Amino acid sequence: MKMIDKYTNLLESYPLYLSVAEELIAANPKCLDHNQLEPNQIIIATTAYMTSPVLLNYVFWVLEQAEAQGIGTLYFLSRDGYVLKIIGEKLASVWFPSIECKYFYCSRYALQTTSKSLLAEYMLQEGLHKPDIAIVDTGWMGSMQKNIQAIRSQFFGNDHIIGYYFGMLSKGFRDSGTYKTYLFSPGEKWIHNFGFNANVFECLCSADHGMTIDYKKTKTKIEPRFSENIPNGPTTLQLQIIKDYMEHFMARNPQKRDVPIERSIIRKLLWRFIHSPTKAEAATYGSILFAHDSKENQLYPLAEKTDVSLIKNNLFFFRLINKIWLKRKVRPLYWIEGTAVLSGYSLGMDMYLLYAIRLILQYYF
Repeated sequence: MKMIDKYTNLLESYPLYLSVAEELIAANPKCLDHNQLEPNQIIIATTAYMTSPVLLNYVFWVLEQAEAQGIGTLYFLSRDGYVLKIIGEKLASVWFPSIECKYFYCSRYALQTTSKSLLAEYMLQEGLHKPDIAIVDTGWMGSMQKNIQAIRSQFFGNDHIIGYYFGMLSKGFRDSGTYKTYLFSPGEKWIHNFGFNANVFECLCSADHGMTIDYKKTKTKIEPRFSENIPNGPTTLQLQIIKDYMEHFMARNPQKRDVPIERSIIRKLLWRFIHSPTKAEAATYGSILFAHDSKENQLYPLAEKTDVSLIKNNLFFFRLINKIWLKRKVRPLYWIEGTAVLSGYSLGMDMYLLYAIRLILQYYF
C-alpha cells in the first residue's frame, strides 16, 4: 500500500482534488514509490493529497461566511494565517471579488507586551480599526481576538469583531466579539475535537518568517520585528507546494459547487495523518521545530525517536502520577503518535484514553 492511498481512498468522490494532486505528483513520480521516498517527496505527496485540500476547504468556508455577513476585508493573523491568506487571495479573486484578503503581523506575545497606544497606531495604519472587517486564524483559545478587540473598543469605539477559526478549544472571551468555527468548538461541534492535535495542525500552516515580537516606528510607518527563529526546510517546501496546488486548482476553472468537501472527510484526512503516520511522514514532519510557549524560548522537533519511558510518561495515567503524586515535570511530546512510530512503540488504547480524558476536561471543567 502506498503512503498516499490512505488519502486517495477518502477523495474518490472528489475528482477535482485527485486530478490536481496527480498533476503535482506527475512532476515528481518518485512520490509514488513508497519504498524509496525521500523527505522532499513526503512533503510533496502529503501536501498534495491532505494538507492542501484541508486548508483550501477551511478558507473557502471562511470566504462564504464573510460574504454572507457583509465583511469587506479579512485579516489573516500571523503566522498561521500566512498560507491561509495565499489560498484566500486565489479563491476570492474568482468567487468572492468583494472581499479583500490582508495579512496582520502579530502574536500572542506581541499583543500582550506591546503598549496599547503603539498597537492602536499599527492597527490604524493597517486598517484593522474599521467596522466591516473580520480576522482569520487557526484558533484554539481566542486570546488574540480578545486583545485585538480590546484595542478596537478603547481607541476606535468599535465594540464588535468577528473571528473565523478552524476550531476552538474554549468558548472565547465575553465582550470580545463573535467566534465562528469550521470544524469544532465547545458547543455542538465539540466531539469533532476528539483526536485533534493543534501542534501538528499549526506546523501545516507555517509561515516563511519568524514570530512577531514587537513593533518599531520608522520615519514613515510602523513595522513588525521578528524573532530569529525562522522556518526550516520542510516548511519552505510545504509553502511552495501549496502555492503550486492553488495555481493548478484555479487553472481548472472549477465550478463553485465542486469545491466543498464534506467536513467528515476533512476530519478523516487529518485523523489519518495525525494518528496513522508512516515512519517516513513522522520523520519528515517531525523534523519541523516547534515551541509551545508564547516566547518560543525553546524549540523541539515535532516528533523524534526517544526512550519508551518518555512516551509512557506522556500518556494519561503516567502524566497524572507525575503531576499530582510525584510532583515531577515531564517534557511534553508535541506529536506523540509520530514519536511512537519513530521509536517503535505501539500506543494502543492508551492514546485514545488520553484524548478522551483531555476532551472531557477541556469542555466540562
